[in-house]
Amino acid sequence: AYHRGHEDLLAIWKELSVCAGVPATILPAKLPRPVLTGDDRHADIKWDWPTRRGVAVIGDKSLLHPFVGKGKSTPWGTYQPQKLKDRINGKNRIYGGFHREQNMQFVPLVGTTLGRLGADAVAMSWALAHRAAEKAFTARGLDTVSPTSGQYCPQFLQLRSRFEHRNLARLSLALCRAGGSRGLPASAPHYRADADLIEALEVVSSSSRRRS
Repeated sequence: AYHRGHEDLLAIWKELSVCAGVPATILPAKLPRPVLTGDDRHADIKWDWPTRRGVAVIGDKSLLHPFVGKGKSTPWGTYQPQKLKDRINGKNRIYGGFHREQNMQFVPLVGTTLGRLGADAVAMSWALAHRAAEKAFTARGLDTVSPTSGQYCPQFLQLRSRFEHRNLARLSLALCRAGGSRGLPASAPHYRADADLIEALEVVSSSSRRRS
């Protein structure tokens, strides 16, 4: 269940990338990895997206629970907001330099079981929203920039904002579900909320009509 929640979160990133028209690949286990880790950890997703800092973007997801204490020094259940920043710094320390040497931009895709995303993950979500809005405008033959002001037109900004809110909502929900799945046994069935809920509501609705 632990791995399933992480896989679902990664699948959401892949879906948002497809919507934005940005080629994304979920990375296999056997890849060059930082020597510092000393184990089988590796980055999780690669975007074929040239930037000013590299020929591609590499992302590594991470989910943390911000309430876990540290032994006797901190009572269990104490909220520790700094844990999110600490995890981001740790990801950058372990992976950032390694991927920069490969001419790639590294992005720590860190979030909490409360559904909160780290700043870098929010920036990546925004970038995908921007590309999705550009893709939609291009498909309709529309200009994203106003010819009179030289600024992005209001319609484009509105559409980008919608994509941004949708991205953040999907990622936040995936974080919460991934956190919840940690309490399930590995053999627990994968609950597909939408389909199951709709089917249940249809059954209830049909029963109600028969009674009436």
